[in-house]
Amino acid sequence: MRPFLSRNANTGKALDSGCEKLPLSRELNRSKASEPAMKQNPKFFLTARAALSTLLLVSSFFLTLLALSNLSARDRTRGSLRVQRDAPVPTTFNGTYDPHVFPCATTRHHFTVPAGQARILVQVSATLQANDLTATLLFGSDPNPAPLHTEDTGVGTEAYNYQPAGGVPAGEYQVQICQSPSPAAPATAPFTYTGTFTYDNTAASTSCPAVYGALPTPPADTGPKVGYETSSRREFSHQ
Repeated sequence: MRPFLSRNANTGKALDSGCEKLPLSRELNRSKASEPAMKQNPKFFLTARAALSTLLLVSSFFLTLLALSNLSARDRTRGSLRVQRDAPVPTTFNGTYDPHVFPCATTRHHFTVPAGQARILVQVSATLQANDLTATLLFGSDPNPAPLHTEDTGVGTEAYNYQPAGGVPAGEYQVQICQSPSPAAPATAPFTYTGTFTYDNTAASTSCPAVYGALPTPPADTGPKVGYETSSRREFSHQ
């Protein structure tokens, strides 16, 4: 192949570029040789696409399994919380009490307590808080339930926490409201009341019992005074 010659636009003389002009077929073959292997081999391209699709499908499958396992674990956790929070179970009651001491003619209220309970809380309040009433908890069915306790520590409101060792026996319990044997004031109609009967499977804390009423007077400090306390008292005494 002869060297490629070009002519000067001004002089018309031929210029030798020093480069050999390749035929068009060889130029095409060179450009094809420089193309990536995927373009030259369609089977390789299809295999790569299939492998990538398989990888994405497997990843999606495992992500779906992970999401389902998380949902299942969350449902189990919520279920256990619902079991733990299945208490307390309060039931309201109301009526008109007989202004006589226990046992009186007031209609008794009946409640059924299932097994596995730790305590029973009975709370009752008179419509007129000046009316001094009592609340008696009984166990068993009619006609002869056994009295367990009569609460008479307040005046117009009584609250009793029944928490025997070993848990509350399952069965029927009754509550009867009567007049206090030592009323703070004469009873006045109406003798109506409202109350709640509550049982639950969580025992009340005994390590830190609640304290009701006025705080006790702290003991006087009769020891020697030192430091800031002594100087402050001295300054106040000179004023």
